[in-house]
Amino acid sequence: MTFYPGQHVGSYKIVELLGQGAMATVYKAKHALLDRYGALKVMHQFLVNDPHFIESFEREAQIIAKLDHPNIVPVFDYADYEGNRYLVMKFIEGISLQTALEDGPIELADIRRVVAAMASALDYAHGQGVMHRDIKPSNIMIDRRGTPYLGDFGLAQAIEDSETSGRIVGTPAYISPEQATPGEAVDDRADLYSLGVLLYQLVVGRVPFRGTSVAEIIHKHRAEQPPLPSSLNPETPRSVDAMLLKALAKKPDHRYDTGEEMVAAFEEALRSAGIDALNAFERHSLKFSLGKPRQRQAVIPRGQNLPSKQEEQDSPSDKPAINRLPEKQVRQRGTKLDLALIVAFFLALIVLILVWVLITLSNQEAQRTPATEPIPTLAAFPTEVPADVEATLETTVEAGS
Repeated sequence: MTFYPGQHVGSYKIVELLGQGAMATVYKAKHALLDRYGALKVMHQFLVNDPHFIESFEREAQIIAKLDHPNIVPVFDYADYEGNRYLVMKFIEGISLQTALEDGPIELADIRRVVAAMASALDYAHGQGVMHRDIKPSNIMIDRRGTPYLGDFGLAQAIEDSETSGRIVGTPAYISPEQATPGEAVDDRADLYSLGVLLYQLVVGRVPFRGTSVAEIIHKHRAEQPPLPSSLNPETPRSVDAMLLKALAKKPDHRYDTGEEMVAAFEEALRSAGIDALNAFERHSLKFSLGKPRQRQAVIPRGQNLPSKQEEQDSPSDKPAINRLPEKQVRQRGTKLDLALIVAFFLALIVLILVWVLITLSNQEAQRTPATEPIPTLAAFPTEVPADVEATLETTVEAGS
């Protein structure tokens, strides 16, 4: 079922739809008694009977519940509502780093703050025996004060259970070589590789490996050296070049061992180059992105339905926006449709009259023609209708919700 604004789910009242991922939909919700907002994450309806996804969803709740760090989104609750499993996390009033990057590259000061916070969060999670496995801009939230938070532990796993894996798990643009190689040993340094990709992207303005397919991108992570950062962004110091290439080393033993070590190396590279800004005239601050007016688009989760008419009538002021057309435009479209139908009717009538005239003239001619001559008839012209062709591309890479 679909939750909608005004609906009560356990102790929470749904406020609005925030978005959706591969496994779940996220709503802003308010706890009635505690007067506190939360981000309520509910599994998609078509996954509720899939043991694999149920296990993954429960594991996410259990893992986050054990983590207590100022830069990790905490979990408040986990429950079941009419067969729909959901968890409630802290609601971050702000934007994702991905949204900020859509406005353009961010300032060096913001890069340093975001990367330092994520490195600290990862070091803490790794110390608790947890790997995130899906570090990327869309999983990093920035609140109104500019504080970064690491969220979405949907692909997280205990480090002790991640030594080898038979599946490719992660997001192609940020995945480590060992994550992209089934059966390869994987540990917490895979997260640090992904953090290195993120830092590369923030400094250079793009991810190191791009391609036209998932397979091509994964192959590059496994087999190709990343482009030298300064070759893509000439303002990148050579010292930062060296630091980023080490962060993206193919072998985990050749990378930084901790996030703290990586951040220290980045700060030293900047200090030795004597710079405190990168492409200053081309970059913006996170404050700019946070203050920019934005409008959320209504998203209807896959496999779920809109509220019934009765549900809409029960909560008329809280109905979700479904991007309905204004009434005037609806009337205009209706008028255009009526005119089109009238024109089509008269055209069809004219064609029928012409056919009748042709048949009549043909019969008259046949009466004047000797019986030995063949009587002309109207030919039937077959109409060929091309069949629709639907191509479906499937990938084996699992993405986070």
